[in-house]
Amino acid sequence: MNTKLVLIFTTIIATSCGSNIKKPDNSTAILCAKNFMQCIYKGKFDEAATILTKDQESKDCLNKRKFTYQQTFTKQQKLTYNKAAILFENTIQETESIILFELIDPIGKKKIPTLKVVKTGDEWLVNFAYSCSGNL
Repeated sequence: MNTKLVLIFTTIIATSCGSNIKKPDNSTAILCAKNFMQCIYKGKFDEAATILTKDQESKDCLNKRKFTYQQTFTKQQKLTYNKAAILFENTIQETESIILFELIDPIGKKKIPTLKVVKTGDEWLVNFAYSCSGNL
């Protein structure tokens, strides 16, 4: 009997603990782009992944960015980006469901790769592969 109770209790705890990853608001293209970049700047890559297109190339690009952030950014750089504002330079609406955002690095004040946001169903997602392609 005790074994069954322990098993039930363990199952309840395991399923209720679930994921604490918060999905950022991606109800509009601008919120999706802004919240994705805030996640990147704050080192919240698991949250950023929740509003990423499902293609492997975008996932790989996000993982490379995560590695760079974790391995090469100093503690001071991370703190600086954590407090940084998202700076939009230009918005280009290619179609009803594809919007490109040209951004400025808030620290170095230089242009960074364009962020492509696409509407899928009723939500907006970031196609990060576009930013990493180098064909911009």
